[in-house]
Amino acid sequence: MSRHESEWAALVKEILRTAEFRRAPLRAELLRYLFANMHKPQGISRKTLAAEVFKSARYDEGAVGERCLDLRNALKDYADSGAGQVQAWRCELPPAVPSEGYRLRFINRVAAPGITGAFWQAHLSQARNVLIVYNEPLFYRDDDEQWVTRYLDINHDQTQTDRESALNQLKTLRPKAYKERLHPSYLYLLSGEVAARDCIEDWFETVAGVKAQARIGRRITSPEIAQSSPVLLGNLRTNSFMRNILESATCEHLDYRLDPEGQITIRNANEQERKVAKKPRGDGRNVGEMRGDDLLLRVASGANQDVYGIVTRIPNPYDNEGSVTIVSSDNTRAVEQIAHLLTDEHRLSNAGTEAGWPTGKPLPPCFQCLFAVRLGPVNMDTEAKPAVLLTTRSYRT
Repeated sequence: MSRHESEWAALVKEILRTAEFRRAPLRAELLRYLFANMHKPQGISRKTLAAEVFKSARYDEGAVGERCLDLRNALKDYADSGAGQVQAWRCELPPAVPSEGYRLRFINRVAAPGITGAFWQAHLSQARNVLIVYNEPLFYRDDDEQWVTRYLDINHDQTQTDRESALNQLKTLRPKAYKERLHPSYLYLLSGEVAARDCIEDWFETVAGVKAQARIGRRITSPEIAQSSPVLLGNLRTNSFMRNILESATCEHLDYRLDPEGQITIRNANEQERKVAKKPRGDGRNVGEMRGDDLLLRVASGANQDVYGIVTRIPNPYDNEGSVTIVSSDNTRAVEQIAHLLTDEHRLSNAGTEAGWPTGKPLPPCFQCLFAVRLGPVNMDTEAKPAVLLTTRSYRT
């Protein structure tokens, strides 16, 4: 149960006292029901609302959708009214989440608390669902030989699984590994992305009072991304939405780039960024090299090395409503550690102070941060040290 629930209950009581709700008993009953059931693991479906709120056969799913739209508009009108403007919280009813249904959400009108609140506030400013999108990487299964294998440069992350296309990718890129009997499979999740998903989801729930929806990338659609404020995790090979956005004209101006092979490039590197390139690695080479004015960071391939990640914040390019936050790295442990930092008051405060980044102030609508994560001294796949914020850039939108 959220520590803010008593405040939300008081707000709902105030809304129900208004003439707009006293004169509309069905609207009021719908609000009461959604509030009473807001802690259910999933949202409330139209079928359930028809049976338990409206109790009438004439309320088909289309009619229930209209009543929910009516409630959404009435809550918006209250929030924008004089009485609603003085409330600390705003009550909203976002569009239904496919396969889950409707769920009320409460937004702190002042600001989400703390430095982490300043970072994530952009996702809380509109009546839009917050989606956390992570990935199911593609494996090839051989039942006859009893093995599965994964190729880092092969992924089929589209909404519909197409066996023929996935096998053709293998045949083209790994002809010696191709066998007709292989089965393209989605058997595992990336543990670093799962950990990142969990801590971001927990921050929205416990700090902001918002139920974020964790979704696997290949199981959602572009319209869902367009109508939400998504957080995209992973890299350009495994997350098609990340790839489509970062490679679009909308992001041409961004200077921190992660390519599909996992290499990071900083365009027109400044003095602070050039210092990053001169740091030595464990093998004696510098972590990066300059090519003209651009800095290229080397991809680490062993334990006790630094790997890198980029956090990108842009307005949602589909309609400029809401925001998109992208946590991208070629290493799943870097994604995990960056997410931990962005949801931890102490870590984010220290990181911002050391990097000279004013994380306590309102952030620009478009910016990027470069992070380094030191992999474990023994096992690069299961261990990593806390992320370090290296440099930042802000952009005009």
